[in-house]
Amino acid sequence: MKTSIKTFIIVFAMAMLPACSVQKRADRHIRRAVELCPDLVQMKAHPIDTFLSVPGYTDIARVPIDKVFEDDAIFVGTEHGMITLSMDKTDSTLTVAFSAAPSEIRYRDTVNYSQVVLAKEQKQAKEWSFKNWLATLVCGLCIGAAFILWLLREKQENK
Repeated sequence: MKTSIKTFIIVFAMAMLPACSVQKRADRHIRRAVELCPDLVQMKAHPIDTFLSVPGYTDIARVPIDKVFEDDAIFVGTEHGMITLSMDKTDSTLTVAFSAAPSEIRYRDTVNYSQVVLAKEQKQAKEWSFKNWLATLVCGLCIGAAFILWLLREKQENK
C-alpha cells in the first residue's frame, strides 16, 4: 500500500510537471525582480511617424463648352484626381464624373512602454547546446532509473 501511494504521488508529480507555464514563471520572476529593484525598469518612448493614404473628395476644373460638344469624352487631370466630361448627343445630357486620387496624410504619435534593463556586468544566461541537453537527459534517466530500482528494492524487502 505504501509503495502504491508513493508511485501515485510520483506519477502525479510527473504528469503535472509539464503543466507549469514557463511564460508565467518568467513573468512572476520579472515582477518580483522589479519589486525588489525598481531601477531595473526604464520608461522608453517609441515614436511613430508614418503616412496614411486617404481618398481626396473635392476638386474643380474649367472646360470650354464647345470642346464638350465636339468630342465624345474629355478627361481633365487635376491635382486631386481625374474629371471626365461626356455629352450624349442623342438626348443632350452632360455627364460629369470625378475619380479621386489617393492622397497621403502624415501620422505622428509616441508609444510609451516600460522595459527591464540589465546592467552590463551581469552575465546573460548561456544558450543550451546539444551537449548540455544530452547530459541533462542522461542524468535525468540515471536518477529516474535509480529511484525506480530503489522502489523495487523497498517492495521486495517489505514482502
